[in-house]
Amino acid sequence: MTAAIAGLPVVAEHYQEALKTLDARFGKTDSIKSALFTKLKYVSSSKDDTGSLRQKYEEIVFICRQLAALGEDLDHQLLIQTIIGKFPENTMLALTNIKPVASWKYEDLRSKLDDLISAKEDL
Repeated sequence: MTAAIAGLPVVAEHYQEALKTLDARFGKTDSIKSALFTKLKYVSSSKDDTGSLRQKYEEIVFICRQLAALGEDLDHQLLIQTIIGKFPENTMLALTNIKPVASWKYEDLRSKLDDLISAKEDL
């Protein structure tokens, strides 16, 4: 980030120019969101072993944190369905036995997935 505004003297009158430069270089939030949604879409499905479950969980949570930081609504139904679909059938069944897919909110889903994976790791 420093290279983007290198050469601008650090004085108050250059503050707005520095903001415009940084926004032009890094402020492409729509493109970044689109890339993150595409990345989530192409996350491969988890296998049913604990290592794979944990790795997919962490990968998905990492992407979702970035989306949230960009102001994206993580409770969107398509996002929830996409996340659930990345896990094996028995994990999906465990989640849908708790409540229907349409009723899940992201934070509840994230927490429950973590609980399910942790329980499996403890065996």
